[in-house]
Amino acid sequence: STQPFVFDFNCTVSQSVCDSAKKGFERAGELISRSIVISESIVVQANFRSFCNGAQKCNEANTIGLATSAARFPAKRSPSAPVLYYAQALAKQVQKDQPLVYNKYDILADFNADYPFYFPDQKTPIQPNQVDFIFVVAHELTHGLGFDSGWIDYAVIFPTFTRDNSYIAPLLFSNGPTQNTAKVLQFEPLDNYDQYLINANNKEPVQVLADSIFKFQKRNVLISDFISSFERSGSPYTSAQAMRSLVKKGSKTVAFLTNDGKSVGLTTGTYEQGTSLVHLDYDDNWQTPDFLMIPQLRNLTGKALDDIIRQNTGGKGLPNGGIYGPNTRSIMNTMGWPL
Repeated sequence: STQPFVFDFNCTVSQSVCDSAKKGFERAGELISRSIVISESIVVQANFRSFCNGAQKCNEANTIGLATSAARFPAKRSPSAPVLYYAQALAKQVQKDQPLVYNKYDILADFNADYPFYFPDQKTPIQPNQVDFIFVVAHELTHGLGFDSGWIDYAVIFPTFTRDNSYIAPLLFSNGPTQNTAKVLQFEPLDNYDQYLINANNKEPVQVLADSIFKFQKRNVLISDFISSFERSGSPYTSAQAMRSLVKKGSKTVAFLTNDGKSVGLTTGTYEQGTSLVHLDYDDNWQTPDFLMIPQLRNLTGKALDDIIRQNTGGKGLPNGGIYGPNTRSIMNTMGWPL
């Protein structure tokens, strides 16, 4: 039978910690594979290294780590559907009408050995400042499986070219070594995940705003020219502003609509790149079976994953002994992961 996850593990700290980290990756992979069906192996480049390289005062010491899809493929689910990016890990599992050439890795994972991680196999009790490594790896791998968005904050990604931080829009597809010299070809598609996002108030898909933004086209110009023209484009630009103000309006203003009709509230209230839209609302979920995809650990710091599961499920455990609660499984299934 297929090995669901294959980890190409690289570690640069002590052997005993490396052994624990390797076991942590494998356990996280095992838990995910109990929650969704993985028929084609997912290959992960898994790095565990010091982000600070021994420096005592280091801003990186509080960075946990991350995992992202190593490659994405544009595709549409049906002839009338928008073109969207599918994470390579998911593209490998689903039916396709043409063969794809894959990257060597499906997911790139990089974790910080300087962070106070707890490793269950070390048999010492978790300390109040520690976080369970398996929890963090399972959370980040889930982003790498496609729980991710193509909406970006231009003021963060292109700070020198934007006149303000009033809008978010899809990323730019550009060619060239630097932002100053690269030429834009077009907006990139949004992610598969994004097609299921709705305005929680009126239930309108946010894809409507994306479609309006995509009406703006300007090819083969510098990024600075593209952005300044976009900011004067009228309706496409006001749609990008409307998307940001929707996200900033309050908590859970954007939801993920699952194929079984659930509207799952997402992290909104401010717009933070890499946090907003791609996590479940903290208050709604930190004490429930769907705790895995909250944006910050906060109250779950200092708690071992097995204890969190026991506490949040009243001792019943998660479906199939996995790691996803019912809403998280529904989201993954809606995106195309079989259950």
